Amino acid sequence: MTIWLNRTRPNKTAKMPYAYVASDDDPLVLVPDTEKATLVEEALDFLEEGHSSRKTAEWLASKTGDKISHQGLIHIWKSRRGKDSDNPSKRLKAMAKANRKNKPKTAADKKLSVAKRKQSDAKRRLTLAKKHLEELQPAQELDTAKLDFSVIESEKQKTEVVFAPNEGPQTEFLAASEREVLYGGAAGGGKSFGLLADPMRYFNNPNFNGLILRRTNDELRELIWKSQELYPKAFQGAKWAEKKSQWTFPSGAKLWLTYLERDQDVLRYQGQAFSYVAFDELTQYPTAFAFNYMRSRLRTTDTTLPIYIRATTNPGGSGHGWVIAVLTSPRLPYMY
Repeated sequence: MTIWLNRTRPNKTAKMPYAYVASDDDPLVLVPDTEKATLVEEALDFLEEGHSSRKTAEWLASKTGDKISHQGLIHIWKSRRGKDSDNPSKRLKAMAKANRKNKPKTAADKKLSVAKRKQSDAKRRLTLAKKHLEELQPAQELDTAKLDFSVIESEKQKTEVVFAPNEGPQTEFLAASEREVLYGGAAGGGKSFGLLADPMRYFNNPNFNGLILRRTNDELRELIWKSQELYPKAFQGAKWAEKKSQWTFPSGAKLWLTYLERDQDVLRYQGQAFSYVAFDELTQYPTAFAFNYMRSRLRTTDTTLPIYIRATTNPGGSGHGWVIAVLTSPRLPYMY
């Protein structure tokens, strides 16, 4: 998230820049409208991803309620993301040009392209038809008179144990009932895996909304891979959405696995509520700002859901000093 600085306008009749409002103290001083500025930054991200400037401007206007032309949005994009940069919507034209170059030239290539497209369409229609058929077919009633319960008991004994905590700190961490807990120790102690397992007890609650954070996206990948090994085994039907960085469980419970690199990134969670927030490798954050801000996101309307903040860390790191200072307070139990 870009920091939007205060601006001035020469007089009260000058046009108000987009996403700014007049200061209460001085009408000639403009301050950013935080909510609209967040939407503008999101629109700029859409442009960098190659989306149409016209469509993005229409989306932004629908969200903010203030009209903006696609030229105006491009002007903001150039001023915020680089004055020497080209119009990002030109990427779409470049992609279209590349597609035209890749079009089949000969009659044989054209026939092959048509056949592949028809095959793809047929597969898609078949998948949709199967899904529709499954929804229409009534569930078959189970004839309990013919059940062999000895076989059922035998199968129960073969049930795979998806996760069992290690004796010691990992077990103590998962059993902790305090609102805030830090789990520290050397690498290889099972801290990250324990952090993934901790919120599993709430995945059957449709109101559960959880968040696990790492400092950078690269560091986050290993945590995601571990979750992909664990969650689908424990909850059949659990789905991972890469674009949203989100797990969705059959009950409707949600868990985000994402990164928070800069202090400004906390604004992505402005106005959101979580019953569970966790930081993996807390001492990698040089200041306590992100940790303290995310505390304010802990809330839920479901009285059956407790609210927790959890963290893990290795000794050392740029934030070692402030984490140690927090530990001197009896508020945050520390497990080492």
